[in-house]
Amino acid sequence: MARLNLALLTTTIAALAACGGSSSSSATRVTRGAITAVTSTTITVNGSVIDDSAAQVIIDGSARTKADLKLGQIVTAKVDDHSKAAEVRSHAQLRGKVDSKATSTITIGGQVVRIDDSTQFDDSARRIASVSAADRVRVSGFPDDKGGIRATRVEKDAAGTSEFEVHGVASAVSATGFTLTVSPGGATYTVTLGSGVTLPSGLANGSLVEVKAATQPTGSSLVASSVKLDDDDRLGEAQQEAEIEGIVTSGSSSSFVIDHRTITTSASTKWVGGAPGDLAVGVKVEAEGRLDASGVLAASRVSFEDSVRAQSSASNVVPAGTGGATNGTFKMFAGAITVHVSDATAFESGVANLTALAALGATQSVEVRGYPSAAGGGDIAATRIRLASGGNAGRIFIQGPVAATNSTAKTIAILNITVNVASAQLKGRDETTLLPGDFFATVSVGTTVKARGDSAAALSGTTLTASEVELEDDK
Repeated sequence: MARLNLALLTTTIAALAACGGSSSSSATRVTRGAITAVTSTTITVNGSVIDDSAAQVIIDGSARTKADLKLGQIVTAKVDDHSKAAEVRSHAQLRGKVDSKATSTITIGGQVVRIDDSTQFDDSARRIASVSAADRVRVSGFPDDKGGIRATRVEKDAAGTSEFEVHGVASAVSATGFTLTVSPGGATYTVTLGSGVTLPSGLANGSLVEVKAATQPTGSSLVASSVKLDDDDRLGEAQQEAEIEGIVTSGSSSSFVIDHRTITTSASTKWVGGAPGDLAVGVKVEAEGRLDASGVLAASRVSFEDSVRAQSSASNVVPAGTGGATNGTFKMFAGAITVHVSDATAFESGVANLTALAALGATQSVEVRGYPSAAGGGDIAATRIRLASGGNAGRIFIQGPVAATNSTAKTIAILNITVNVASAQLKGRDETTLLPGDFFATVSVGTTVKARGDSAAALSGTTLTASEVELEDDK
């Protein structure tokens, strides 16, 4: 009997392993986003550390090694429930010769590529200064809300070839070609087929495609030397768990589009770093949830990646470059915080550019949305700037990840602002009132918190005496 039971146990374990019960290679989720950290055995994507030490790595359609995975590359990784990747795929959104270059943009084959504070370069010190007109480059990035590509990485590409490669969405598909859109509202290509080129089976309106051309286009006509369905961008099958990040290009909090994918939310969706009302075109988010049969992601969680928000008067405006002063810096919080502005920044609600902001004077209150700048020192890389309005225009506030806490002094630090919460109304994630002890037991480094003061007088030096403090990291 003992031998029989042991044999039965052995058979059961083998059966479980065969159906994936203990396998580390079966993908339980697919995650797509930019690589934000790399070690000898891992990559970090969408905030998750993924063991890619045994993964099959495919870049631009060719087998590569883990050493070829770089910061800022957009990857699609198949990951098991132990955070081990079986496969990591990556491709350039755009490859070709730089036609022109401005302060924070480059143009390639008619496509505008916007560089922001998070964009990675081979030369991290010189950044965009390391790229010149006529250089061949490989661009990783997301479709943005301005009809271009928001670059997450720009790197030099192989010289000695004139080949052009671009990825986008097909429409107006016919037997002889189609229209290719790289980013909603941006430049499109009329794609015709070169000699011997055929359309791939299954190509239809709405398909994600990769198009290559022997020569770079100078206008809207693109003669394809190769057309492929973009299998590298597949998020998975129906009912599979998936994560994706990108810039909102259309929609509202109930249904929106990032990276050409539709995301839907419901009453049970958790919002991190903001509330549903903060979801707007141009905001960068990460969504995770389950795919339906048509590839729509029903989000269980939406996280704002530009979760830093600040409102105060603006001063020391320093425009840089040309083009309406859409590049430069200004100060907030009486000079304590420097805001960095680029062509990726959206100006709205009464602020056309930095020149217009300077003309408003140092008493005008503005609201800035963004993320901690790579420059450090408590700086903000701005994604949106607008005039403060309504009943809260005279108030001052800062929202962002907590950098330090001190329960004895009853202070927290956000960026380089010390927030005194001793006399503040403290609110939890569900907007219930918290006692100071409960507040400091809940808040830790990295928690997103919003602190408000009744007026500019609440700020003394770099200390904000808050009237209200609220946890914003999980709504």
